[in-house]
Amino acid sequence: MKNNKGLTPIEVLLVLSIIAVLYSISFLQTTKSRNKVVLDSSLSLLINDIKSQQSQAMDGYKLGGDVNNYYGVYFESNRYILFHSSTYQSGLSTNLAVNLDNGISFSQISLPNNQLVFASSSGEIQSFDPGRNSIVFSTNVGDQKTVFLNREGVIYQVW
Repeated sequence: MKNNKGLTPIEVLLVLSIIAVLYSISFLQTTKSRNKVVLDSSLSLLINDIKSQQSQAMDGYKLGGDVNNYYGVYFESNRYILFHSSTYQSGLSTNLAVNLDNGISFSQISLPNNQLVFASSSGEIQSFDPGRNSIVFSTNVGDQKTVFLNREGVIYQVW
């Protein structure tokens, strides 16, 4: 009678194949989760910056600032720029560029002149167009979020 101890090559190959499949599934899930977290954190930062620009426009007027105390956000495909003026002007020292994380971009910017400008005192969006009031964030793997704003500068929907 033969005493067989150990595994056959087919059994070893089968176990390694199962481990490889499980690893692949977990790697894909981890990558998807990471992309979602990066997208959500970029979106959260943008929303906070939009609210901050609106608040500065309103507070500057209340604190005795200039009546034309406008603040805004200008959008490009891979970054947005915070500015202090009635319209975006590139190259000003007061502009602050915020680059999006790698793999994140604005795939659609549906705003007049690709910018939001908040009026002093009221905080309303200047030149608001209800048909052009959204920004679409996208990842390089196809995930996306759309942000909608109303005339008052309130983000009323994110999906």
